[in-house]
Amino acid sequence: MRSYFTIFCLLILLSNNSFGQEKQDSTTLKKKPFTILIDAGHGGKDPGVLSSDPKKFRHEKHISLDISLKLGYYLEKHLENVKVFYTRKTNKFLSLEERAEIANAKNVDLVLSIHCNSNPDKKIRGTQVHIQ
Repeated sequence: MRSYFTIFCLLILLSNNSFGQEKQDSTTLKKKPFTILIDAGHGGKDPGVLSSDPKKFRHEKHISLDISLKLGYYLEKHLENVKVFYTRKTNKFLSLEERAEIANAKNVDLVLSIHCNSNPDKKIRGTQVHIQ
């Protein structure tokens, strides 16, 4: 339930009409798009959390990529004036330095790094959010 609350809060934040800086054009005022970098965690040689049964379940690197692509599509489709970038759209490895370089090169407003944590204690549930 908390994961839905987190996504709801993020969408409310992103749908706020105050996003973007106004730029004076010779004829009209234009808003700078709010830019988001979606970072699908792990990838390539780094599988992240391993599936207990690879025939039935996928490794974290695949799940985080699926979530990242779906989230990016949803944000661009449903929110005006939002531009989405990705660190990866395929199963490839990127170092932490490469991920930071992409964020800096794109000069994004927000980075969302998608991971799927695991814990042997099945009573532990919820989401984890880090904001810097």
